[in-house]
Amino acid sequence: MNDNEIVKRILDGGDSSCFALIVRRHSAMVFARALSVTHDEDLAADITQETFIKAYSQLDAWAGGASLAPWLSVISLHLAINLMDKRRRRGEVETPVDLPDEDYQPEREEMIERIRQEVEALPDEERRIVKLFYYDNKKTSDIARAMHLTEANVLVRLHRIRLRIKKRINDNDNE
Repeated sequence: MNDNEIVKRILDGGDSSCFALIVRRHSAMVFARALSVTHDEDLAADITQETFIKAYSQLDAWAGGASLAPWLSVISLHLAINLMDKRRRRGEVETPVDLPDEDYQPEREEMIERIRQEVEALPDEERRIVKLFYYDNKKTSDIARAMHLTEANVLVRLHRIRLRIKKRINDNDNE
């Protein structure tokens, strides 16, 4: 029985016992995907379990196809990344800072410095929004509350600031 047939039996016939076939078929791949992000077998096992719970609860959202593997892989990847981001914010995991020498690119470093200068040149309120979002990894909802703005307004301002910085950098390149 292929994944399409299994999903159809679960959704149409209510045969939830068929989901065990999906778990057996795809658990190694889901675990490997989670492990590639977390580098921790216990966390990867937890993410694997969460992936299948989430997939089962949202099975009707699957777009179909030959296999559930790509969809499950994306769910697993997102759960793993979100978990690692939370752990980094709490200081439980260090962000790796040692980059291999071959990844060093002087042009990239120059661009980062130019962006930093543009951010520093922003008006106070805009600079605060950028720093809260990009440097402090705050959610737009948290920024909105802290600055007495709507979440939509924070998103619009971030978008406009990015466009303005990009335009200034491009204009300087063309001079």
